[in-house]
Amino acid sequence: EWFCRHAQRLGMKIWLYDEYNWPSGSCKGRVPAENPDFECKEFAVYKQADGACRWKIHSAPSRVDNYSFKAMERFIELTHKRYEERLKKYMGSTIVGIFTDEPAAHGVPIRFDGTPAVRFRYYDGVEEEYKAAAGRDLRADVEAYLADNTKDEVWAVYYDLLGKRFRKAFFDPIRAWCDRMGILSTGHMIAEQNTSDSALYNG
Repeated sequence: EWFCRHAQRLGMKIWLYDEYNWPSGSCKGRVPAENPDFECKEFAVYKQADGACRWKIHSAPSRVDNYSFKAMERFIELTHKRYEERLKKYMGSTIVGIFTDEPAAHGVPIRFDGTPAVRFRYYDGVEEEYKAAAGRDLRADVEAYLADNTKDEVWAVYYDLLGKRFRKAFFDPIRAWCDRMGILSTGHMIAEQNTSDSALYNG
């Protein structure tokens, strides 16, 4: 508020940073700490000695689920709406935009019980969405890929769904808030330098 007041006096412009460091979405760990349902989750698929696959969903207690509508609603309440309460009179004039930083950061710290043959992001409803998009079962397709890695269409479908969910849960509500405030929305994703890593982390 002090910066905004003096920036306005001096004719300067302000860009907001959405929270404490990165990855954006947790409000310095507050969001996942409030509710275990808001913790980041991943599928882990383990190959067993008999050739069967064992599936498990693991959580990362220190990381937020940026694909959860309710978790991201809470994030916006704790960050963007706090800015709005305090700085609304500067929005769209002195304050011109807000920056988000690596909201889907890689290296999610999950403790697995063994070494999974494959791990990938889980979000509520992903299996139903995959079934609707592909007409097949996600788990069956992943297991088919593990048996024969040429059967990799599963990942094209999955990462397309992941990106769409990420946009709906994280970016669309923030963009709507920015539009209402009359400011711009920008930021840094992660792994923009190549398509495969960007898809892996961001969908």
